[in-house]
Amino acid sequence: MPTQEEKIWGAISHLSYLAGLPIVVPLIIFLWKREQSNFVASQAKQAVGMHVATVVAFALAFGFSFGTFGFGVVLAVPLMILFGLLAFVFTIVAVLKVGQGESYHYPVFGNWVDSL
Repeated sequence: MPTQEEKIWGAISHLSYLAGLPIVVPLIIFLWKREQSNFVASQAKQAVGMHVATVVAFALAFGFSFGTFGFGVVLAVPLMILFGLLAFVFTIVAVLKVGQGESYHYPVFGNWVDSL
């Protein structure tokens, strides 16, 4: 069972996305805490993976819109809204699970991130 401090650091890793500091904050937490806590390291890795996936998805949607000279906006904007909503919901779920001391793995790529 993780300590209260480990739960807090794990939650901060996930919450950094909502605070507008994706990738950097959980990466710093991972590098700082990886030898002290497997729980925090795992959650920080999960957060980095989700943040990278979200940023890549937004970049691809924006690039598609730009590459089609604006015509792709019809598809790109709804996809970006969907990505944003999913990221928000998954982040909230992750924070709640980690706050309860449970390890959270994001759907689709969470297990793959653990193997890195």
